[in-house]
Amino acid sequence: MRTAHHNFILVPKLLLGNGGNYMVNAMNIVTWLSVYGSLAIAGLALVVSLVAYYFNRKSWRETYRPIVTARITTVASGNRGIALNIVVNNTGNRPAKNIRLLVNQNDLESTLSSKEDSQRSLIENCFSSQTVIPILENERSVSNSFGFLSDREDSTWKVNSTLNIEILYEDLEGRSFKHKIPLLLAGDEGFAGGFWGKRD
Repeated sequence: MRTAHHNFILVPKLLLGNGGNYMVNAMNIVTWLSVYGSLAIAGLALVVSLVAYYFNRKSWRETYRPIVTARITTVASGNRGIALNIVVNNTGNRPAKNIRLLVNQNDLESTLSSKEDSQRSLIENCFSSQTVIPILENERSVSNSFGFLSDREDSTWKVNSTLNIEILYEDLEGRSFKHKIPLLLAGDEGFAGGFWGKRD
């Protein structure tokens, strides 16, 4: 006659009797989890490192680059009108090369006041395919005459019109950049129409 005590003893014996396979399978599972778990962690760490490298590299390339812009400045002003320059600036922290200014011819025609103006050819030369600024160091600028502004008939430009241009350039590694720049054809003294005069 078997008692409850005997049954209690037989259960683990039966498990152990079947049991070498259970123990081996359990050990295999633990080993598999350990090996593949380690590989998964290493793979995830590699992916995280590559992603971090990519974004660091991208951030560096976007930070350390030339930034070329253009603006209109006043050369001299008087009762007859304002003489203008176009100034091309590199405000980035790397040199720029092969800088070109582009304009839509229809946009240019719509802002010019007269087709007979003597300054017209000098302005058109700024946008010629033959006109290239070969190199512009960071924090440097170059300029060119850009017509005369007046409320008389001899004005090169229509007063307070805007000319949209594009600037193409490269960095020293050959990466290309393009920006659209609106040029307000007005003097740079008093952007809203008024300024305090200087005392002699």
